[in-house]
Amino acid sequence: MQPQLKNVKENIKLKEDTKVVLDCNYNSGSNLKFLEVEKIDGYIPTISQAQEIGNKEKNVDEENYEYDWEKDEIILKGARLKYHATWKQQGKKRQRVYKSEDGKIIKKVIEFFRERLRMKNKMETSEGKKIYSLRKTIVEPVIGDIKHNFGFDEFLIRGLDGAKLELNLVSIAHNLKKIWIARGKLSINNKNIIFNLIIKNN
Repeated sequence: MQPQLKNVKENIKLKEDTKVVLDCNYNSGSNLKFLEVEKIDGYIPTISQAQEIGNKEKNVDEENYEYDWEKDEIILKGARLKYHATWKQQGKKRQRVYKSEDGKIIKKVIEFFRERLRMKNKMETSEGKKIYSLRKTIVEPVIGDIKHNFGFDEFLIRGLDGAKLELNLVSIAHNLKKIWIARGKLSINNKNIIFNLIIKNN
C-alpha cells in the first residue's frame, strides 16, 4: 500500500478532502501508522467489519479487550494491564507487552495497535461504512469488467515495463468501451457529444 500511495502523491496533488478506501487485507499496523503520519484520510476495515459491511457471515473472531487511552492500559476481563515492554521475536513483528500488577496476566498486542483501534472505531461509524461501500460502485466494477469481460487475468509480458504496457492497453480498451456506451445512451435522447482522446506518454 505504502509504495502505491507514495507514487500517487508524486504524480498528482491530492485534495485536502481526499479519502483513500482500501481492502481489509491492507489493515496492518504499519499501514495505518503511515496513513496517520502522512495525514491521509484512510478507510480500511478489519476482516470482520468487511464481512459485516458486505452482508457476509462472520468467520473471524476479533480480540475482545478495552483500552484506556489516557492511562495506556489494556482492560482484559476486568483486570487492568500496564505497559511493560516492546519486544520483537525473530521472524515476527514488534509487539507491545502489557502485564497485570501481579504479573499473572500478560497480553501481547502489535506495536501499532492503537492505530488499528482508531481505524476500527472510525469504520464503525455510519460515515465510514458509507464511504467504504463506494468501492462497490467505483473500483470493483472496473476490475470485474477487465478480468471477466475482457478475460484479462494475468500479464503475459515479463518485467515491470511490460506489465505497465499491458495494463495501459487494457485500460484504454475499458475506457473506450465506456465512451462508446455513454455515446449510445446520449444519442437516444438526441443529444450530441464530442470526446477528445488525449494520449500522454508516461
